[in-house]
Amino acid sequence: MLKVEDISVSYGPVKVLSGISLDVDDDEVLAVIGPNGHGKTTLLKSIAGLLAPNLGEIWFNGERTDKLSPHEIIKRGIVLLLEGGGYLPNLTVIENLKLGAYTQRNKVKERLERVYTIFPWLRDRSNQLNWTLSGGERRMLAIARCLMSDSQLLLLDEPTWGVASKVQSEIADVIRRVRSEGNSFLISESNLPFASQLADRVLLLKDNTITPLDKETIREKMMRYL
Repeated sequence: MLKVEDISVSYGPVKVLSGISLDVDDDEVLAVIGPNGHGKTTLLKSIAGLLAPNLGEIWFNGERTDKLSPHEIIKRGIVLLLEGGGYLPNLTVIENLKLGAYTQRNKVKERLERVYTIFPWLRDRSNQLNWTLSGGERRMLAIARCLMSDSQLLLLDEPTWGVASKVQSEIADVIRRVRSEGNSFLISESNLPFASQLADRVLLLKDNTITPLDKETIREKMMRYL
């Protein structure tokens, strides 16, 4: 599905990623973990078209995408949710959800029904202003907004950041359910326990090196790596 081939990305003169490669298969959850400041978010932004690699290529479903605009990449089926899940506080829940379907305006009703099946509480809160939701509810709303697009691959940047363990468990349940319906996920995380219990594969991104982590040895290596 997704192939990242030997990409390098810089912010001005500062090189953040160099020679990074990975792939995500159909119906897979891939987690990229690592310390803050080592390029996890930069990697996701590059895949989503928000940053252009200086070198290397990104392919999605057989099409090269690293030269496409973010809008075109969304239309291809890749959606990014950045850390914190930005939302517009003065919009209602349903207005926020509809923003996620701007590339699928003819399917808003259909997409809403899918989202309400996964998040039934959103139907009852549809006219509630976003700023009145709890932090965990806002995170769930942000994920639901991503699902309003016709996405095949969801890029989640630190989805457990700043939320309680109960909400983390709910996020994991949502990811498992959506994955069972045919979606893939690429998740960047600093929360190794969350990533390891959810992902099919876990990669460590540190010092411009991608290292596969064996699930059986993750606990032993956690303190050494992070």
